[in-house]
Amino acid sequence: MMRFYIEAEAGGYLFRGFKGILFYDAGVQYIKVGHWCPRESYNIMAEAGYLVEEPGTAGHTFLSTAESGPTSWNDAPQGWVYSQFEVRTKDIMKAGTDEWFQAIHPTNPKKYLINKILKQGGELTPRIRNISPILKTK
Repeated sequence: MMRFYIEAEAGGYLFRGFKGILFYDAGVQYIKVGHWCPRESYNIMAEAGYLVEEPGTAGHTFLSTAESGPTSWNDAPQGWVYSQFEVRTKDIMKAGTDEWFQAIHPTNPKKYLINKILKQGGELTPRIRNISPILKTK
């Protein structure tokens, strides 16, 4: 017989069951974003479920609002693909305009950006969910 119970703990719910513990934090919010990247990076993100740092970006990954769509960055290199996915809002920060965000990776030389993400409770190289199929190829 399997037994389980749910209890409130630290602003969320803790589910204890036969297979372990699942923590649900009601305060976590996600935002749908768009991203251009090489096909290899897309394949890794789709398989592993985390954001891949692009070569030559100095520890940044730039994301656009999903509403701005694939036209948000017309200078995407040939062969790159556009997809959309959800990322936790505390794992990203604004990047210049209301349409742009950035995720920070541990390789970023600007320690104040790393500290800003960590201070807001985010993680470097964030996890993603609900990645779309490739929506456009450059």
